[in-house]
This record gives sequence, structure tokens and C-alpha cells, in this order.
Amino acid sequence: MGQKCVITGGSVVPSIWCTGLLPGEKKLPVIVFSHGLAANRSLYSSVCSQLASHGFVVAALEHRDGSACGSFTLDDEGEKVWLDFELHKPGDQQIVLRSRQLGTRVEECMRTLSVLERMDAGGIKNELQSSFELEQLKGRLDLSRPIIAGHSFGGCTAINTQLSDKRFKNRHTVVSELSIRPLSRSQTRKHDFITHIKPFRRSTRFYSRPTSVLYFH
Repeated sequence: MGQKCVITGGSVVPSIWCTGLLPGEKKLPVIVFSHGLAANRSLYSSVCSQLASHGFVVAALEHRDGSACGSFTLDDEGEKVWLDFELHKPGDQQIVLRSRQLGTRVEECMRTLSVLERMDAGGIKNELQSSFELEQLKGRLDLSRPIIAGHSFGGCTAINTQLSDKRFKNRHTVVSELSIRPLSRSQTRKHDFITHIKPFRRSTRFYSRPTSVLYFH
């Protein structure tokens, strides 16, 4: 893309913040990405950017179930309301809290795909200040085979989302370092097709077809 942004220690990521889509009519495949426990949407920027460099539009969520290291929503006046990381109480079984959070995470992933469908139909405009115009996604998303992906607790989220939403077809679930505890044995048996993401090589040649990483609250 020409321009490179220096991050730290001489490392660079060849990307441009809030740039537009590359011109053309080709539809772009979609990935919905779920972060791990005590993480956030920005922590996986290098992973999502590399996926985007291969031609995917990546929707990276920040879950608001108390499993993120910290997140926020906006009240009716547009002010930030912070959501803290939620710890399980002493004496309580962690599986109870995580199972409840998992249900919320799955709903958020399904709603994200619905939002992407509305973006492709041209039914969504920017509500927050941004130089990236969502209208340019109209007619550009290939939603025939959306991929659900995640890391750790996000991997568990990805599997349960695939089970809950038929729009995420079989064998289109990508998981890395799966946190498997909230899954039942029957669920793990159904998912012998799980693919672990191989370590990403540090080479700018992989950033050859930049597209977009969309960050969702």
C-alpha cells in the first residue's frame, strides 16, 4: 500500500488507518473474530491485519459480557459507560460465569453477522465519528460462506456460534488455542474439523492484498 506506520522498536505494519476499500466490484469474504478471555478487540490487530491482507474483511468484536479486559458502551447522551472485567466470586464455580458469558458472546457474534448483512445491503451509516465510510461496503461483502474465528475463549465462542447459527456453515470455523472447558463432550466430538492457526510469519510480503479490519463494540 506504500505507506508504513512505525509501531515500536523499528517494527512496521504496512497498513493505513481508516483508508478506503480498494476499488473494484469483487466481493470480499468475511471473517467474524472473537477475542480471548481478558483480551480486547485491539489485542489481535496483527492477526486480523494479516487476515485482511489476504483479501478478507475482518469484523473484530469486543465482547461486552465482562470477559474483555475492559470495554465501554455509550449512553443516550453519547457518554462512555465503562464495563470492567468480571471475576467469578470466591466459592462459585467458574464454569457458571463462563457459560453465561458464552451465551452473550454467541449472541454478539450472530448480531455482528447480521450487521454485516445490513452493511452489504447499504442499510447502515456511521453513527460514530470516523473517516471510514461504511457505505463503501455496500455490495462488496461475500456473505455466502462467512467464517467464524476466535482465540482461546473466543475459539469456544466460535464453535458455539457455528452450532447456533446456520449462516456459519460447517468447516468454516477457525480456532487457535481453544479454551475447551465450557464445551460439552458432545460439542467437542462434533468439531473434529477444528483448524489451529499456524504461527504467522513476520514478513511484509504477506500484506499483499489489504482490505479492512472493522472493530465492533
